Amino acid sequence: MKKALNILAGLFLLSIISVSEVKAEEAQAAYGGTLIYGEVGNPTTLEPVTSNDAISDRIIHMLFNSLVVIDENLDVKPELAESWEIKTSKGGDTEFIIKLREDVIWHDNKPFTSEDVVFTFKAIMDPRTESSMSSRYKGIVKKIEAMGTYQVKVTLIGNNAFSMGNMNFKIIPKHA
Repeated sequence: MKKALNILAGLFLLSIISVSEVKAEEAQAAYGGTLIYGEVGNPTTLEPVTSNDAISDRIIHMLFNSLVVIDENLDVKPELAESWEIKTSKGGDTEFIIKLREDVIWHDNKPFTSEDVVFTFKAIMDPRTESSMSSRYKGIVKKIEAMGTYQVKVTLIGNNAFSMGNMNFKIIPKHA
């Protein structure tokens, strides 16, 4: 009797799995409409530079973009960056020359530019903002500068193991 019940329970679970797989395959992406998102608490901020709690970070992740993202295989992929080149300066410092996407606009139709990246990084590093992200870059990043509208140069102190994957902070607009 116990064996028969186990077999029956197994068949029932198998039928549920089969039905759910069919439903997932039939599902189509929907565009537009309203997204209702729930959390177990309230975010403390929606400002990426000062965020330091998990709930805020999960929501911010849906609202803002980074220069790069880390994919499921732990590979660094471009997001707001189009491409990058890593060089060594004459003084021995590592430099990231980052080409930005030119097809990105903010919610108010103003263009995303290198000034936004520099502004965000300076806000992270400003002691008055008390950003928890600043410790990630102190003693590693010497400077960050705009090199035209769609190019940024990040100069590291010396030659170190800092990678483009560390440039995954969320960018905020300078003009806002």
